[in-house]
Amino acid sequence: KWIVGRFFRIKVKRGLPIFVAEVGVLVGDTSSYLLESIPSLHLTMIDPWKKPQAGSRWYGTHDRIATKKKQEHYDQAYRDTIQRTKFAEQRISIIREESKEAAIQLSGQKFDLIFIDGDHSYEGTLEDIISFWPIVVSGGILCGHDFNSMTEEGTGRRKFGVIRAVTEWTKKENLELMYFPGTIWAVKK
Repeated sequence: KWIVGRFFRIKVKRGLPIFVAEVGVLVGDTSSYLLESIPSLHLTMIDPWKKPQAGSRWYGTHDRIATKKKQEHYDQAYRDTIQRTKFAEQRISIIREESKEAAIQLSGQKFDLIFIDGDHSYEGTLEDIISFWPIVVSGGILCGHDFNSMTEEGTGRRKFGVIRAVTEWTKKENLELMYFPGTIWAVKK
């Protein structure tokens, strides 16, 4: 909420619509919190709610959600998301697809903020950044979660690539990278 408040304070104060996409929803905790906190927020939730295959990029990160959970967990997470966000059904849309396919579906739209918290592998994070950056409105924010050295490649059991993907991309694009509490990264367009 504070990211939206910080960058879109005037829109929030005036009750103007704020268009947000969340890539990687799982059980809808962040979704429901945002929708409850910001009545003018319109949220597109993107998640395949599908167990990753052994050998896939996300599975290779050794994230317990990817490796230990069965498909039933993802099906229940989808149902939980629907239930948690039902109060705001007029302000939500759900795309149950892989993120790259969802970005293609959304290519004609623009978002004030896109929050990436899906595939945490280097390749997956970079693909999400590249796929969603074009649909961020000028002055909008692309941000994400798990910008955390404790889970980065080569630092332990998990092999996330978020830091590497974000820092390489922002450097290549000559963009200012911002860090926030709770392992959040952000870039303003």
